[in-house]
Amino acid sequence: MKFFSAKLKSTTDFYTQIALMLVIVLMVNVIFALAPWRVDLSEAKLYSISPVTKQTLKDLDDVVNIKAYFTEDLPGYLVAVRQQVKDLLAEYQNYGQGKIQIKFINPNDNPLLEQEAAALGLPPLQFNVVKKDKFEVAQGYLGIAILYGDKLETIPVVQDTSNLEYNLTAAIKKVISGQSFTIGILQKADNLAPIESLSLLEKVLGQQYQVRAVDLSGDELIGSDISTLIIPGPYGKFTDRDLYVIDQYIMSGRGVLLAADGVRLGENLQATPNDSNLFDLLKSYGVTVNRDLIYDPRYNGQASFSQGFVQFLTPYGFWPRVLKPGFNQDSVLVNKLESLYLAWGSSLDVTGAAGGQILAKTSPDSQVVKDNFNLSPQEQPQGTTGSGNFPVAVLVKTKLSSYFKTPIPRVQSTEEQTTETRIAEVAASKVVVISDADIVTDDFVRLYQENMIFLQNIVDGLTLDESLAAIRSKAVSSRPIDELDDTARTLVKYGNIVGVPLLVVLMAIVRFFWRRKSQRLGDAEI
Repeated sequence: MKFFSAKLKSTTDFYTQIALMLVIVLMVNVIFALAPWRVDLSEAKLYSISPVTKQTLKDLDDVVNIKAYFTEDLPGYLVAVRQQVKDLLAEYQNYGQGKIQIKFINPNDNPLLEQEAAALGLPPLQFNVVKKDKFEVAQGYLGIAILYGDKLETIPVVQDTSNLEYNLTAAIKKVISGQSFTIGILQKADNLAPIESLSLLEKVLGQQYQVRAVDLSGDELIGSDISTLIIPGPYGKFTDRDLYVIDQYIMSGRGVLLAADGVRLGENLQATPNDSNLFDLLKSYGVTVNRDLIYDPRYNGQASFSQGFVQFLTPYGFWPRVLKPGFNQDSVLVNKLESLYLAWGSSLDVTGAAGGQILAKTSPDSQVVKDNFNLSPQEQPQGTTGSGNFPVAVLVKTKLSSYFKTPIPRVQSTEEQTTETRIAEVAASKVVVISDADIVTDDFVRLYQENMIFLQNIVDGLTLDESLAAIRSKAVSSRPIDELDDTARTLVKYGNIVGVPLLVVLMAIVRFFWRRKSQRLGDAEI
């Protein structure tokens, strides 16, 4: 009887403890629901606004109005988005200290409010909803307008909140500055990659900036409305006038992103050195694009090839991957990134750039191939040299002198000497060179979305504010599995095959003897 009495008391104590735990959990939830406290336990602080945003809000000198046009009766899968937007805007209002005014509006309640939303550039959306066991199409709104005086920026559709803080803070910075920013993509037939091959980059950048092609063929200097210039995949010989136009843009102190191949690929993976004389211009600024290819047998991307009628996917050493240690941890543009992929990228020599800051470099296992390029995925390249850590992206942010002296290269359409005033030097340049032209093209961006994050960070740093990159990079785009050596892989493999079953058997043996012991104690009590 003593045994059954002790067992009953033990069971009662157990249920009492469970009940107390539930009461404590309930009370804690009630307290935190009523109190304005939030604890963000995520590694990257995904659910807290960044120091950049806090400083932006602190520096406001007047009221910024944020109007969120959100339909009240949203489909279930969007209810969480609406609540997350409310939570984030509440933090903006809190840190704004009276300079951020938030207003949530349900346009569906009033036709005049729908007209107001349309006037601000917030379109109505069509939702599929289930009512009375039937699918119906409903109209609603998921947009935000940011107003500062007569200045307006909009976020037409908020489908998720992963980039909402970035979009809001960037919009606040833009309305306060009162400036509009245009990204130019330099174009010239037979010398630069066509803008059609950069449609994805153009589309993504178009969400934040105006984007348009800049024709180099006209010989005219690039207009002052272009805030940042992208030079995609230069090859072949440029005229002196072309180089002068590019040089003078750089001398103006505006941003330049240049993506260039040291080696060009033709049909059937035929590779030849890129003989573009634009590299002479870069060399005068202290950056040399080497005519080589980086090969990394260990850290690389998957490439698709065809052999006859068969397509196959294989790790490809000529698509090297930059790992987290390869990013400059002192640069907010890249220090939160996890990986970056290149396609037939070359190495950079920045020893001549006194103010050159390496943004990314390849792994210690990478090597370079300087000639006799054999790019077959089924063969190991011959003649590889070097000990890794090759620079592949560099920021030149220092004093530069013009590549050109007098006389100024003439406009081809006239024989008269131009009366333009040459800019001889720039006190602080803003030039980013990436040793891979494919990184900006549609085909490669589709394969590796983390490359787009990298490009957006670079464009933001050249155009708006480097610190904005820290907001976008909070949501880590990639968590690659650490590479293991052969010994570690073998241990993991056989640990799974043999170790796990042995662990189960061991647990069964321990449980068997524990139950026998408990049974003997029970018999002794009786």
